[in-house]
Amino acid sequence: MNVPFTIVISTYNRKDLLERCIDSIVKQNYFSYEIIVIDDCSDKSSEQFICAKYPSVNYIYLDKNGGPCKARNIGISFAKNEWIIIMDDDDTMTDFSLLTISSAMSSIEYSKYPVLNFARTNGYLDMDYKVVRIQDYINRKVKGEFVPVIQKELFLKKGYGYPDIAIGGESILWMDIAKKEGIPTWLNSVCTLHTDAGNRLTDTKHQIKKANEYAKFQEKIIERYKDDYLRHNKKELYKRYKGAILYNLLSKNKSEAFNKLKSLIKLNPRFLYLILFIYFPSKSYAQILLLLRKVQRIKPIFTQS
Repeated sequence: MNVPFTIVISTYNRKDLLERCIDSIVKQNYFSYEIIVIDDCSDKSSEQFICAKYPSVNYIYLDKNGGPCKARNIGISFAKNEWIIIMDDDDTMTDFSLLTISSAMSSIEYSKYPVLNFARTNGYLDMDYKVVRIQDYINRKVKGEFVPVIQKELFLKKGYGYPDIAIGGESILWMDIAKKEGIPTWLNSVCTLHTDAGNRLTDTKHQIKKANEYAKFQEKIIERYKDDYLRHNKKELYKRYKGAILYNLLSKNKSEAFNKLKSLIKLNPRFLYLILFIYFPSKSYAQILLLLRKVQRIKPIFTQS
């Protein structure tokens, strides 16, 4: 039997991409679903266009821009079906995605899990299927982006929701759930991740522009999961500290960068040499970020955006 789904799409001033996303859903050979669009205070023309073309879509317009995490939480609250698929407006479903998800769900006992994950086209998992734990994220055995399928009643009963932060809220949510519950995850790609949208989280220019928010994200990861990183992979923890230091320098917050550097040196004195970077000219930090992205691949881990 086909599982009834609610598909929640958050959007902001991306009418053409949103149209493409919805088209990919309505072309599925699947009939038991509803679509909810949460418009994060876009230009009104988006709502008029989408509602005219897709009258069955539940289009919810927010009067104030609150970011994608808030929009997703609102979408979850409005969902009529128990299982909710979260998509971004620059995603498109691959052929038979809904059938693939429904069939995979029938192969496991999923009632105790608040969320399941299926790969986007850039998703990586070290096997075809596994219940992902916190150490899998830390050890990079799961990376890239995945499509979450949320079991609404259990998800809300356990107090879960997208954190209300500008950058990386979804990463924190999945790491929390992986640590406490585990997340059944499939390598099956059900969604194409396109790169034609501006301001993607992994875009270097966006990271430079929003460096303060990226610094806060790295700091929150360190604060919440430091002991887990120390237990499972110290090298990845060091990368988190270096990310926090660099993003603080990019946002001209040298005092906080120095505090994070002191904490890193306390963990491993060999990083004492990084004190030199504190005194570099501010304009050089963007070039350092570009170099690190190319050579060491030091960047935030954004899974299931």
